[in-house]
Amino acid sequence: MRFLLFLCLGFLACKQNSPSNRIETKDDEPVEDRYKNCHMKVEEFGERFLKNDITLRDMSNCDSLLLVVVDTLLTAPKNEQLFWFSVLSKIAPQTDGYLSEGFGNMAYKYIETNPLQFAANILGMKQDMPVKTNINNWVDTVYGEIGITNENEEKEAVGIYINKMSAASRRFDPNARNIIDMFCKQLKSKLSTTQ
Repeated sequence: MRFLLFLCLGFLACKQNSPSNRIETKDDEPVEDRYKNCHMKVEEFGERFLKNDITLRDMSNCDSLLLVVVDTLLTAPKNEQLFWFSVLSKIAPQTDGYLSEGFGNMAYKYIETNPLQFAANILGMKQDMPVKTNINNWVDTVYGEIGITNENEEKEAVGIYINKMSAASRRFDPNARNIIDMFCKQLKSKLSTTQ
């Protein structure tokens, strides 16, 4: 018992006498600075990210927050859909590693279950990003998910996905149908360039 008490007192004395309570990393950035953005609210991240006040690199240690941001598109009220879609459209070409897995899964589900909303969002943000570029970013994300979940069966999985999207878009207005047609063509093209 005495040993444990002595050990605790020694630890506290060392901690108080240290020149800094910060742990320095190899690139001299304090560890707590690497996590400073991880405690912001999702809405704040979205607003700051769209204004270029913060980058994904600034959030490199905040996987939990970023996964919440990704899932927000599936749960956001309809009046917030375009905002979150804009955030995620900007994130899409930058994802890698852990974030890309969650993002790919969400994108696949979102577009499959909400193709009309997907088309409306693409049309709603065409002033921020060229339509073809935006669609291609989402195609890359969805195709990545298809590749992960349907390894060696991508052709069949892409065919099923395209058929489902095409069938759903038959009842859409011409502008929305055009977006879905572009998405399906780019997805099919992606398949042919990777096979």
